[in-house]
Amino acid sequence: PNLINFATIGTGTSSTANNIIGLNNLTYKSVHGQAVYTAAELNAAGIFGPVSIVQVGFFTVSQPNLPLANFIIRMKHTTDTNVTNWQSADNMITVYTDSAYMPSVGEYDMLSFTSPFMWNGTDNIVIDTAFGIVAEWSYSGTWQYTSVTSGYRRSYSDTENQTNVFTGGSTTYHRPNIKLAIMPVNLAAPEVSIEKVTQGVRLFWPAVDGATRYKIQGSFDPDSGFSQIVEISATEYIDTVANPYRFYRVIATDSVAAGRNH
Repeated sequence: PNLINFATIGTGTSSTANNIIGLNNLTYKSVHGQAVYTAAELNAAGIFGPVSIVQVGFFTVSQPNLPLANFIIRMKHTTDTNVTNWQSADNMITVYTDSAYMPSVGEYDMLSFTSPFMWNGTDNIVIDTAFGIVAEWSYSGTWQYTSVTSGYRRSYSDTENQTNVFTGGSTTYHRPNIKLAIMPVNLAAPEVSIEKVTQGVRLFWPAVDGATRYKIQGSFDPDSGFSQIVEISATEYIDTVANPYRFYRVIATDSVAAGRNH
């Protein structure tokens, strides 16, 4: 259940010019930016939810001249597919902060979240970054991107901290490529009931949140020797095989490649 999978979103290999305002660029002293990554893109990368996102990495090509002051990453769900409009501060969750962030170059710099972001597996996700006022502006700081129409929105200023500014600014097609670290979420154990019926033995249980299938296992020993009888999507099963007795175990599972069950 603690297995971490990694997935990259964005296939572009170009890097921004050093005067493109955004993610790690100091053309202005304070920058706030955001991008949307769709559920379809996550699925194409092998991510199916619900899952916990525990890290995000951006591919910095060249560093800014100064550390990014009070760098912050926030996330939320959205039904929008791009940032033609600002994604509001409502329901934004802060997942990472660094008072003086200097990104590593030449690879994805994976940043561990203070608390996981729980992706619901249905909506698109917003990744929102910002940094406060640095001492000096410069044409420095570039990142790897994929061209997406209205893929990246940003606000910027030399005099006012943009971290909580969700209006104005401009859009660009330079949407940052990202790498996500995904941790499957443990499913709850099914609460199984059992009864004798005319056909045999009936097992039944309430649906488990996040589960898509249930594995029915049986053994003649309550502590060992369990083997799978069947895997089903329903929440009940009737065992019609004649046995003097049998112990049962029901395991909830889902379709995440890494697998999760209980």
